[in-house]
Amino acid sequence: ELAQALNIPQDMGFLVQNVAIDSLGDRLGLREGTVPVVFGDDTVMLGGDVMLAVGPLQIRNSTTLLQDIRQYYDSVKPGQPVQLTVLRAGRVQTLTVPKQKDARQR
Repeated sequence: ELAQALNIPQDMGFLVQNVAIDSLGDRLGLREGTVPVVFGDDTVMLGGDVMLAVGPLQIRNSTTLLQDIRQYYDSVKPGQPVQLTVLRAGRVQTLTVPKQKDARQR
């Protein structure tokens, strides 16, 4: 229902509610929601990005999606691009940033 209301060009997406400072999302330039809206029993923040895909993985209803995203991220070597496809202001955009070396690898 919410996907339809937001005109998402696929069945599912992740609505960006918050972006942590210095996170991968921050470095990619993800935009968080700024307008609280009650939808059913939930309050969601609208006005930000909707994540449609992480690398080659389309956001979908799957019990393994988060594991699949982690495997994709782990397969990207430091310095290689990490890609995220988002819906922003009605347009599909690809955000890209080089993967940084993980703190545990330093």
